[in-house]
Amino acid sequence: MGILDSYLAGFFDGEGCVHIHSCNRKGRNHSRRYKARVTITNTHLPTLQAIAAQYGGKIYARIHGEYYEGRNVRQSWNLNWDVQEDVVRVLKVMQPYLIQKKAQVDYFLAEYIPTMKDRKGAYHLSDAEYAKRAEIHTKLQELKREEFKAATPFQRAPVVEGDN
Repeated sequence: MGILDSYLAGFFDGEGCVHIHSCNRKGRNHSRRYKARVTITNTHLPTLQAIAAQYGGKIYARIHGEYYEGRNVRQSWNLNWDVQEDVVRVLKVMQPYLIQKKAQVDYFLAEYIPTMKDRKGAYHLSDAEYAKRAEIHTKLQELKREEFKAATPFQRAPVVEGDN
């Protein structure tokens, strides 16, 4: 039996994030960009591997810097979706089941998709496209702060009639 879409959404609600990161691509075209990424971070590699086998994405070991030396820190991994079409696909799979990150994903899907190009990636953005993605980046940060403030340490999903 495979992983349920609802399980993936719950795992993402607790361990994941959707964000747009800014960077300048060095090389022959020197383009600036804002590119979307979905990430799930966890210490249980087999779970991330099972998710990646079914939903795609790439797994990277997290490198812990000097701050963590001598501390009791477990190795963790990131499961990333970087290809723009994959980002949209995996978010749409999870969207109906999300609770904690629903506002972020709803906003992202409504606002980011219109900025996507016909090709993969996020290079060669016009000034207007770049500004729109910067606006989306800022709004996602605000939504994350609002959701963090609203959450309580013992927040639970709403009880659905028939659940026991």
